[in-house]
Amino acid sequence: QLQWCGSGHVLVNGKWLVDLSRGIAVWRYTASKILASTPDERCWYTDNIPASAGKSRMGLCSLALPDAIVKQRVERIYSQARQIVGPGSQISLNVRVPQVPNIPDYAQRVEAMIARQLAESQVTIAPGQAVMLEVSVTPSATGETHSFKPWGSGRDSVPPMQVAGQKVACRVAITSSGKVYWEQDRAVENVGFMSIVHLKPGENLDQHLAKFMWNHTLTFFEQIAFPGRIFDTGGTDGFGESRLRAGGAELSFLSRGFE
Repeated sequence: QLQWCGSGHVLVNGKWLVDLSRGIAVWRYTASKILASTPDERCWYTDNIPASAGKSRMGLCSLALPDAIVKQRVERIYSQARQIVGPGSQISLNVRVPQVPNIPDYAQRVEAMIARQLAESQVTIAPGQAVMLEVSVTPSATGETHSFKPWGSGRDSVPPMQVAGQKVACRVAITSSGKVYWEQDRAVENVGFMSIVHLKPGENLDQHLAKFMWNHTLTFFEQIAFPGRIFDTGGTDGFGESRLRAGGAELSFLSRGFE
């Protein structure tokens, strides 16, 4: 869900205010309800409005975002914040990937995907940098056993096939001096949501499920979306938060270090 907020900003999912020129979410807004469809570039939302006899009623409100206070604070924060990663920066790469059966070039494919996506963000890989991109792929057993029953002619005479559960934990993180500034992870299992399996001639069940699992880890690395910029304010979650009220935006909090 995207809502244009005048020149240079967009509200994502009714919450994150993204500064398009800087490529990051700079603020969070909350309200009783933020409308998805609006008649103009203002943010439309609901809040309690005072009524007669000390009562209140739910009313429809609007406000141009970012509000004046947020504009001032964000500009001041930018003057103080240190950029960790952004266009033109360099980053070291630390890849910990195991040997994968039947995919001999697995590690090379992962590194190529990472390098391509970094290049799209105008970030280059160079050794010895203070900022590091950590990539890890860790296989392990789930401790579960899964049973598959054969299907087709003569299936009643063939016993079920037992398969040990396996999983692979994939993680990508941007760190500096031991601090994690951004990360994404996903765990993929060999069985997962699969209930019906079609085996090719000469292929056994373990091989088929392992291929399914490892190929899905490659999908994870292929679909990673690196943030355009990262500042030392605790990540990409914005510099602060405001609550949208009937009278305007009320500051909720600022990220640590920018109070």
